Amino acid sequence: MSDPADTRTDTRLDDTHRISRVRTAALAVFRVLAFVTLAAVVVQIAFAGLGAFGASFDPHRDLGTAIGALILLLLVVMLVARSSRTAVLLTALLVVLGIVQFAFARLGDDTDAWFGALHAVNALAIMGVTARLATSARGAVYRRVARR
Repeated sequence: MSDPADTRTDTRLDDTHRISRVRTAALAVFRVLAFVTLAAVVVQIAFAGLGAFGASFDPHRDLGTAIGALILLLLVVMLVARSSRTAVLLTALLVVLGIVQFAFARLGDDTDAWFGALHAVNALAIMGVTARLATSARGAVYRRVARR
């Protein structure tokens, strides 16, 4: 006859493995999203250059909105993956930088051009944090899979 405590332990182990698989999958999704976001930021900079030299700024504005959505999605996926405290904090920082980016864009249009300059500098910070997250997530995925 089996002990009910053994069944509870087996169930806990199954739940732990299931959670681990979900987190590993979320981390892999995060990695892809981070690289997609990074590529979108590079294209966004090109669109800004086009707008600065006479083309429409509409692609820049539209892609900026999409990047904002990607950043929020990165946060949700990272909260599921819970890769590391540093990764979670950097992803939260990316959300803050994204919010500030929208504010600088609006203020640059409505008030003073200096906010537009800060918008450009903040874009570099967004690119740097996104690159760090993308490259560190790559290593974390491989480390997590290797532990299995």
